[in-house]
Amino acid sequence: MNKLTCTTLAIFLTGSAAFASDGEWNTLDHEINALTATLGSADGGPTVFGRVRTYYTSQVDGGGVGADSGGWSLANMRLGAKGNTGGYGYKLQTELSSGSAVLLDAYATFGIGDTMVGTFGQFKAGVARASRISSGRTLFRRRSMVGSAFSTRTGGLMLGGEMSQMGWELSVMNGRDGLADELLMASRLTADIMGSGPSNVEGAYGGTEDPHLSCAIAFAGEADLFSDDAMIVELNSGTNLWSFDVAMCTAGALGTDSSLGTPIAPDASPMSIQGSYMLQPGKWELAVRFQDFDNATLITDSTTRMDVAINNYIDGHALKWMVNAQTDTEGVNDNSEITVGLQVSF
Repeated sequence: MNKLTCTTLAIFLTGSAAFASDGEWNTLDHEINALTATLGSADGGPTVFGRVRTYYTSQVDGGGVGADSGGWSLANMRLGAKGNTGGYGYKLQTELSSGSAVLLDAYATFGIGDTMVGTFGQFKAGVARASRISSGRTLFRRRSMVGSAFSTRTGGLMLGGEMSQMGWELSVMNGRDGLADELLMASRLTADIMGSGPSNVEGAYGGTEDPHLSCAIAFAGEADLFSDDAMIVELNSGTNLWSFDVAMCTAGALGTDSSLGTPIAPDASPMSIQGSYMLQPGKWELAVRFQDFDNATLITDSTTRMDVAINNYIDGHALKWMVNAQTDTEGVNDNSEITVGLQVSF
């Protein structure tokens, strides 16, 4: 039915276009946009999305432990679809950069009353904001250690809602033993102290004109909503010109669990402090991040990491150039890396 309607309309519009005045062109554009939205809603069809993110990386091992290196790498080749049908939302996403498809997101969302939303399927647990921001909307080459530690998707159920300036999420997920008896349970509470809260983008791009100030606390562990296996504390503020974020995590016994994300050392306490400023609003953004974290695989017990990034937004995060300089310091050893990247999305 919709195909027949579109075909008929196209023939009619093609015949009428030659006789349209300038004013009629504007009306015609509005009518086509309205019809497209109506047909898309009637179909309940998905929106297909994807992105390619590639880097040239030059690494210098100042400590002499490894060799210098350089070359190109494909960081992301994503393809997915999302949409709504019958009052339910859904999202499917795959990663193809390895040469084979790896399933990332596969979940459905549904409303519960007027203030609650449920998520069911495979997704990221509601733990750290830094882990749940899309990698295509980040400021730096890599996520922070806090973000990486909770960035893995796994099966489960999440409930969330808002109460005035407060937000909450409860997640029950597959634990470190997969489908066996132990479950991962996570709880997260957020508070918007000033303004409307942060967006789903890292940095100042796309932010609000008025400043916001928000904080959050989250817990994650097995069979306990308020477990001390992992506790995350966050503070973030910003506008569309600047941003500031602090995140700290006490990992405890959960530090070695790779089912959530990148494993970190037991009893580790990664900390991340970062800020950004729009050198040219909507076009150029400068960002700096300092991290301190424990890493049991290294010679000493603590590593500091400094990142400096400059992003050039051609079409926001959908089309951007990225330059990132990263330096890891462990005792007397310094390891440096410079990357130049390009991201194209649709």
